[in-house]
Amino acid sequence: MAKKQAEERASAQPSKGKKKGDGRDATTGRFVKGYKGGGRKELPPEIKEMCRALTPQAIEIAKKIMLDDDAKHSDRLRAVEIILDRGYGKPVQAVDLDAATIPQVVILGDVPD
Repeated sequence: MAKKQAEERASAQPSKGKKKGDGRDATTGRFVKGYKGGGRKELPPEIKEMCRALTPQAIEIAKKIMLDDDAKHSDRLRAVEIILDRGYGKPVQAVDLDAATIPQVVILGDVPD
């Protein structure tokens, strides 16, 4: 059982020496500096427009769920979150950062590209 899991994990790992043109270094398998091919693909403009056209109806459905006394509390709360996020934006996430706990890094010599 453990051997099978180890084999599955090994097969899921990216292999070294990727094909030319995929934006990875052939020896390390890491993305080459400046490679812009990854990430989420942008939605086509016509799909964005269709979604935006349905926004008033989507907000109306969220409003109905929010005001429905028979709906589950979790559904009503989620509807409230959706409406508030669209109206005021998502709340800023606080970051607790103490500069005294961040280790100092000293770079000696030239930094490779």
